[in-house]
Amino acid sequence: MKIFGHPSIPCPTFTPIQNLEDIHSIPANHIIYFDPSIDQDFYIGQYCQEHQVNYAILTDEIITFFLYANLNAKYCITHNLTLQKLTTQYLLDIQILYPICSLEEIPNLAEQNIDGVIFK
Repeated sequence: MKIFGHPSIPCPTFTPIQNLEDIHSIPANHIIYFDPSIDQDFYIGQYCQEHQVNYAILTDEIITFFLYANLNAKYCITHNLTLQKLTTQYLLDIQILYPICSLEEIPNLAEQNIDGVIFK
């Protein structure tokens, strides 16, 4: 299980964006993330795929999840544990990150085979 955001574990910085133009001001070693509702025509996802930008989406919706998995999103930050099962079933490259507030949440999520957690 990957753990992002814990002060003792080095990890890339996750940086939120609101539009395509924001990508140009983000350092290349950061992972951008966004709510797909701002990307109605999939311009951000397509741009990231074409330019090999690592990115994450915030969604609990299955259809949105599959669309961005096909646009090479690296991570999906979600509360929907079903998405982990679908990732495994369909052998998708996208990884599921479950948002947490404390380390005590990790054992239960490990039992659910979650790819990783990210501190809020």
